[in-house]
Amino acid sequence: MNPWWKPLTRLFVGVTLLFVTACSDPRIVHVATDPHHPPLSYLDDHDHLVGFEVDLMQAIAQKKGWTIVWHQVPQDGLFAGVDWTGILAGLRWHAYDLAISGLAATADLRLTWAISQPYLQTGPELVVPASSTITDLSDLSKQPFGTVRQPELDQVLLRYRVTDETQQNYGQLSLALADLSEGRIAGVVAPREAVAYARKENELLRTTTKPVQRLSDDFPLAVFARPEDQSRIQAVNDALEKLRTDGTLDQLKRQWFLSP
Repeated sequence: MNPWWKPLTRLFVGVTLLFVTACSDPRIVHVATDPHHPPLSYLDDHDHLVGFEVDLMQAIAQKKGWTIVWHQVPQDGLFAGVDWTGILAGLRWHAYDLAISGLAATADLRLTWAISQPYLQTGPELVVPASSTITDLSDLSKQPFGTVRQPELDQVLLRYRVTDETQQNYGQLSLALADLSEGRIAGVVAPREAVAYARKENELLRTTTKPVQRLSDDFPLAVFARPEDQSRIQAVNDALEKLRTDGTLDQLKRQWFLSP
């Protein structure tokens, strides 16, 4: 039988190696993303990491002379075998330097993280079957509906007095939209940019679903770093400003069906 402390030792060594690697060369920047959220970040048919945020981070790196090392980390759940709530926990534990993964720069998070200037504005949207007469989230108070990970979702549902009893959480929008098309749920609440991309990429979804309601004001998405790493965030901000000025940021938004 292995001693109880051996798994903890392996975990400590793994985190230490990640920390040393991240600190060894300032030109090598370790960046985390959750690769399950097109068009921001996802794996294509060849398991290559692609998406708007991936291209944006590479453009930032080119401006700053960085080499990006990507880490694919779930937004929530296990990190290094321990339930540390995913991507931001890994950032705090020095597993990587930056996180870009549809993270909303809310006022509360700005108190505890170094956060860049916004690169995209988005918000939650209600999608229903094309034949549905539902026009408001409150109409779903007694019907099953799906939700996809997004910032401040709980506040949105509370505002419309929708209970958890009829809510089904989905890790990926494609699964939620499949159930919507099959009639298993009456609606889906998902990030607007993800809905737009899915419907543009899938002709069937364009004919079987329709977005009917924006559910809150837009919120800004930004790059996150540890609070002591303000200099790296300043470098990101400098690159973002240059990408806005030379038109690259708008070009990337158009490429990924995100209106500039």
